[in-house]
Amino acid sequence: MTTINGKLNASINGVITVTPSHPFIDTSTNPKTVVLLPYEAPITNGAFTITVPQSQNLSGTPGVTTEGITYNFQPKQTKTTTTYYFLDGSVYKGAVHLHTDSKYYTGSVHSAQSQLLDKVDDTSYLIIPDSGIYAVVPDSPTPIDYANLIAIPQEQPYLNITLYRLAELLTTVTTYKDRISSKFTIKGQYDPNTFYVFGDLVRFNGNGYLWRNAASLKGQQPPMTGDDANWFMIVQKGDPGGTGAQIVGYSPTTWAGSNQAAAREDVRAAIASLGNIDLSPYALKADTPTRQNPVFTGQSAKRSVMTYPVADTEKPSEIVTADYVEDAISALIPAGVLPRPLIYARRVAQQDITTSGYTVIAWDNRVINTGTVLATNGDITIPADGNYLLHVNLLFEVAGNIGANNTRTIFDVVVSKYANSTFTDFGNLIYENESSTAGAWRSRRIGWRFLAGVFAGDTFNVRAKMGGGGVDSSGNSISPGGNTGQNNYFVMWRIA
Repeated sequence: MTTINGKLNASINGVITVTPSHPFIDTSTNPKTVVLLPYEAPITNGAFTITVPQSQNLSGTPGVTTEGITYNFQPKQTKTTTTYYFLDGSVYKGAVHLHTDSKYYTGSVHSAQSQLLDKVDDTSYLIIPDSGIYAVVPDSPTPIDYANLIAIPQEQPYLNITLYRLAELLTTVTTYKDRISSKFTIKGQYDPNTFYVFGDLVRFNGNGYLWRNAASLKGQQPPMTGDDANWFMIVQKGDPGGTGAQIVGYSPTTWAGSNQAAAREDVRAAIASLGNIDLSPYALKADTPTRQNPVFTGQSAKRSVMTYPVADTEKPSEIVTADYVEDAISALIPAGVLPRPLIYARRVAQQDITTSGYTVIAWDNRVINTGTVLATNGDITIPADGNYLLHVNLLFEVAGNIGANNTRTIFDVVVSKYANSTFTDFGNLIYENESSTAGAWRSRRIGWRFLAGVFAGDTFNVRAKMGGGGVDSSGNSISPGGNTGQNNYFVMWRIA
């Protein structure tokens, strides 16, 4: 056995396969073994070590007349393919994202419609093009370098002596030699005055014939069909082709079921007879019924009759022209209309706020155009990456005294990121000192905040509290909203 150490000029990982070009006997084993199957070893960062039976000194092997059987050395590179599967085992091909629970889901952004996926990595080996060599492995008691092997461009298996004998018969015996050396000769159209010999090819009556007689003769006309003692038909004339295209005029009656070719003029007339085609059955919205299409007149598109703002009954079904969209956008500019907020929510019912700590404002659930509930019990889920502008409006009601010691009460409203049961404050929306007073009273406060670098899936909420020693908390409460129907709201715009 001979050990070979190798180093490739590329830091690849994979395997190297070493396959004998021809079976041979390994005399170093007891009993002797026949080497048939390939050997394989790993390649790590371009380096490998492999041990194989030597194939250079094979004297005494039956049927071997010379020394040296080659091996084929073939490096292969590791390739890892990742496939995602639904939980029912079917393959999913599409956008994938890694959620905060360290699992993979469909889509590039997480939502209620995202489905859980299984990630499977499959490893295979790819042959590196033009990297294989053939080489004889010498008998060496110490490891040898792969670069010192004498590589040749092709395999060199031994030939059995019977193959030499067969080659000798084919090249020396006249009968075999003539058959091997014979070739066809194209003679063209048949000529009754030409002497034809074996292997001549002629053309006659649309057919092709081969002269098959060992004797050379002339005047032997090929048969109209089939073969005879002199000629073998190798090509037969085909049936007549169909009639070429004729201008006959378009007719939906006579054209039905016809297999004749149509002239270009008739095709033009057929298309012209169709007029304007109603394409509305083919303009579809996914998972919904057929949608209406703009009306096409000639080569122009008639604008939709819809008005701005678009009616709710038209929104899920109408397709409009680019002109209409441009006009709708332009109409916003002189009117000074703000962009529609991405998230907006209200709080119409009274909610108590304690003085001992922050209380999360539980906004009423609000569903935006995407159909996704983004605000639930005060938790607001960010649907897309970006920068956000926040606005809050709250009516505070104090049911009790703000003490007799002229202390001051603090209004404190913050926006916080909520994750893993932990609040991370991003700053005050409202912060204000209020002078002491006696009796119940109300005070409305508004606040703004800019959040930069917010990510889709982040969860935010608004928390409020009242502070200060002058608040009488025995049997009293501090409540935003007051009576039902008060205009307390939270708005969030995505601005970049």
